[in-house]
Amino acid sequence: MKNGAKGANLILLLMPIVIWGAAGGLLIPKFRTLRSDKIALKQTRLREAAVNQMLQQAAQVKPPKQTPCVSNGPQEQTNFLRDLNALLKETNNRLVSIRSIVILPPASKGGAPQQPKDQNALPDNVLPIQSTLVVHGDFHALLLLLSGLQNYPRMITISDCHISPNQGNHPDLQTTLTITRYVESDTVAAGSGNTTS
Repeated sequence: MKNGAKGANLILLLMPIVIWGAAGGLLIPKFRTLRSDKIALKQTRLREAAVNQMLQQAAQVKPPKQTPCVSNGPQEQTNFLRDLNALLKETNNRLVSIRSIVILPPASKGGAPQQPKDQNALPDNVLPIQSTLVVHGDFHALLLLLSGLQNYPRMITISDCHISPNQGNHPDLQTTLTITRYVESDTVAAGSGNTTS
């Protein structure tokens, strides 16, 4: 019986070690899984916060107050520059340069047959004025500027947009926009035609 008692004592001594070993073998992988799940949850919460911030910024974009229309009035160029300046200040962008030109329709040649008018052509009394703007601002300011132009009360189109790093200031971008606005032709005759600033 001494051997049986020694065996029982040995089993009793080894039992806690075996139990702790088995528990450790089961629990250590669970702890690793819990740790990786905790890291994944933290990353998900950070992404969720970033998405919520973007949604809040998008909610701040206001829809246009009115349907865009063709500009008219003798002060059209002055009004455009005043509105553009206000938009640039509101969106924290800096105007570096602006150049505007009136795009005249092709003159009809004497004696040449009149070509049929394109269905998408502008009415005869509307002239496009193309302005090329160079602005500096960070990415967020650029998004706000483009949103502001989207909600602009006058009919405009953006036909070209180049974005490049600003050489002088690292986080800022240099953006060149070609904006065409549409003006009644008698307004252009009464106001200033070509302008460079």
